[in-house]
Amino acid sequence: PRPPPRPPAFEMCPLRPCSNPTAAGVFVRDTASWIRYSPQATKKILAGYSETLGLYGTDLLAGELRAKDGEPGSPRSVLPGAPRASPSPEPGRVDLGSLGLGGGAYVVDTVAGTQVSPRGFTRPVLFVFPDARSRERFARALEAGDAKCECAVAAGDAERSKGIAPAVSRVLLGPVVAAFRVFRKKKPPSPSREPTGSCLCLPAALTRKLKDDAAAAADRQKAAPTAQIAANTKKEDDVKAEAKLAAFKKETAAKAAKETAAAAERRAKEKEEVLGKVVLGKVRKVLDANRNAVNAMATAYTRAELSEVTLDTESPHVKRFVELALEASSGSGDPDIVLGYHGTSVDRADAIVEGGFCPKKRDARLGAYFSGELTESYQHAGKHGSRGSILLVALIRDGYLGYNSFTRHPNSLRRLAGGDVVHERVAAFTEHACLPLVHVRGVC
Repeated sequence: PRPPPRPPAFEMCPLRPCSNPTAAGVFVRDTASWIRYSPQATKKILAGYSETLGLYGTDLLAGELRAKDGEPGSPRSVLPGAPRASPSPEPGRVDLGSLGLGGGAYVVDTVAGTQVSPRGFTRPVLFVFPDARSRERFARALEAGDAKCECAVAAGDAERSKGIAPAVSRVLLGPVVAAFRVFRKKKPPSPSREPTGSCLCLPAALTRKLKDDAAAAADRQKAAPTAQIAANTKKEDDVKAEAKLAAFKKETAAKAAKETAAAAERRAKEKEEVLGKVVLGKVRKVLDANRNAVNAMATAYTRAELSEVTLDTESPHVKRFVELALEASSGSGDPDIVLGYHGTSVDRADAIVEGGFCPKKRDARLGAYFSGELTESYQHAGKHGSRGSILLVALIRDGYLGYNSFTRHPNSLRRLAGGDVVHERVAAFTEHACLPLVHVRGVC
């Protein structure tokens, strides 16, 4: 016999919207979220629904909907180990005990699908199944037992249902109509069978129809002419071969282009190195022809340390000098080279030897200043005391700018008699047209 109807329970504060659980289990609705029951409480709820619906406990969850050990026990995150409730003497009601919260026992009404608190407030209970088949089986059991409860599929939408009929009607409405149209000619439905019963058999009929169509298609394929099959196979092979050949040609062309570019770059680099050696050879030849200028420096400053600069063809300032020399000589590698003295400090002289003259560190308006008179450069070096130095620098004549604030044409630049030293007290050159050759350290 069914239990007598119970008085309506009280409703708590309004529930705020929340997302449904994504894992299988038994949950109760809190104010802002669904909370999972502890394994002990889940076991008692399953036993209560099994008793109400007349099923075994494993039939409800298909052995897959189990709570993990060590999870928070009850709603509001009660820890495991809360005192177990005693079996409820009233049919259709599961006594869960206090759930570790105190204040009385919490009861699950398996007929209404709700949890009732000690104060009489109700909250819905939700069963989340691992698949739709398990949920439908549970809904059918609810319909047969005149009970209701919210049920859903893991990671799906929960819905309140008192049976499976509404859900099945929505899901199978389209397939049912199509199936009647397909199978009415072959085997009309039995007059004694109700439409609802026929609808429940239609998925199997659709499956058989699909299998029959697949078998018929396979038979037609086997009955096709062998020549046509061979022609199709040959056509596919030809397409694959053409695609493979096109890919091979494309790869070969790319490889050839890459090798051509690398060879051209290598030849350009070799030519540049050869021309660089020609330019630097011309610079050394000019230096050897003007050893009297070097000897004059050594004679004038006997206590100074004189050293010739080693020219590294990989240094940036040497490369810039070579490029400018080639441009000035129209690529012949035979530029017009002159010599000049430059007085400065020891630190600046070392920096110039390492990296050349820098336009960003220019002190004068036109460029870097040089002199054909050793005494003039000595005066500039003397400004730095005992740390003064004099550099003997190779200068590209086309880089001549003028003197002081007056610009002049390179053709107006003169040489001293019997050498290549500039015949100017002060001469300005662009910085990239200057290459240090000899460093006299400590002239003061």
